[in-house]
Amino acid sequence: MAFRVENGRRYQAYREGAYWAPNDELQNEHLDISHQRFLSMLSGRLFLAPIPDNIERVLDLGTGTGIWAIDFADLYPNASVLGTDLSPIQPEMVPPNCRFEIDDMTEEWTYPTSHFDFIHIRSLFGSIPDWPKVYEQAFKHLKPGGFIEHIEPSLYLRSDDGTLAPDNPLNRFADLFNQAGERTGQSMDLCPSMASDMTTAGFINLREETFKTPMGEWCSDPKLRELGRWNLLQFDVGLEGFAVQLLTKVMGMTLPEVQVFCANVRAAARDPRTHAYYPHRVVYAQKPLASPRTSPGRTT
Repeated sequence: MAFRVENGRRYQAYREGAYWAPNDELQNEHLDISHQRFLSMLSGRLFLAPIPDNIERVLDLGTGTGIWAIDFADLYPNASVLGTDLSPIQPEMVPPNCRFEIDDMTEEWTYPTSHFDFIHIRSLFGSIPDWPKVYEQAFKHLKPGGFIEHIEPSLYLRSDDGTLAPDNPLNRFADLFNQAGERTGQSMDLCPSMASDMTTAGFINLREETFKTPMGEWCSDPKLRELGRWNLLQFDVGLEGFAVQLLTKVMGMTLPEVQVFCANVRAAARDPRTHAYYPHRVVYAQKPLASPRTSPGRTT
């Protein structure tokens, strides 16, 4: 499949413009580092939902490099794991129970109704214009009793001790991302709406957990120091990939302006005097055992 190159970065050609982050080696490295960040955050777990050991069919939406799907397939060798993405960047050598497809989750899903036992979504902020529709389709294609789990970061960093100044470049970075999401109609901050949108889609037994992910190694707690190390590394590697297309095409900045801005943001992220963290929210919920064939959907 063909790719396109802009400003020295490679992007997917399928559904061109549907997703703003690149799919080149540097960005793929960021995705794999981010996976390690999530493992550290969840104490080595791939998910929190109470799925059964005899799970059969699993769908990983927006699978990226496929690293989560591959790890899940290794952990559950009797499960059939499908990862979907807009970009064909997944490896060829994968477990026999894992496969990948190029697909757009914003289109109508073609899977059988009540097909999957578990649907996993992670870090897709700013990429979907209609999350309620995604949840409705997930509800339709999950088996009764199946689970959905969605993990997203908050858009804005927080600080409990006042060391994150209002004029910190990290806050300016978040402001620009928020404005870009408003202009594209694809929200960058999903945390406030995930639970309510799942409930509207028909899910029950919903649980939410919020995790603090420090930016850097400023925490005294060893576990949080390790988590902060992974978080800073993934931010550092992925920063320009996240910024270039949105800030040039959507926000009207020049490439040199973006590069200077990213240098300032990177320096701020590395400053150990700033005790900042991203709240990450994990929401999982269940399709009722006695359920209609389709989601009740939204009222108009």
